[in-house]
Amino acid sequence: MVAALCIVLLISAVSDGMGRADKRLPSQEQAAARLIARFGPQARIMSINVPQAPALTGSVSPTRFIILHRAFDTFMDAREPGGFAGWLERMKEYDPQAVVFEPTNSGYADDLEAWLDEDYRSERIRPWLVYTQKP
Repeated sequence: MVAALCIVLLISAVSDGMGRADKRLPSQEQAAARLIARFGPQARIMSINVPQAPALTGSVSPTRFIILHRAFDTFMDAREPGGFAGWLERMKEYDPQAVVFEPTNSGYADDLEAWLDEDYRSERIRPWLVYTQKP
């Protein structure tokens, strides 16, 4: 009886998860379409920890570092001219119109979020958190 209940619960959990995954791509495609409609097909859209955004908007990332994670901090400091500080300055110069963002555990999270909070306002373009330039 317990084994049968476990199997039913497992099947239910797997099928529920699959249903959510199917719904997630359309919502991401809709968010990408809203970004393109709002900023245009040549928009400067940057992505941090949301690799789907450049793929679905067709935008070209201004950086190879679209995933920022504590594990990459040392790598970025060693490979990027000026380390994180140099990278952040180049991103400011790029002046993205929108930054699709998911929080990071990077050691530089405070610096990154300070830049976003200073120059951008956050809004939900579901399912994404997007920072758009302040007027």
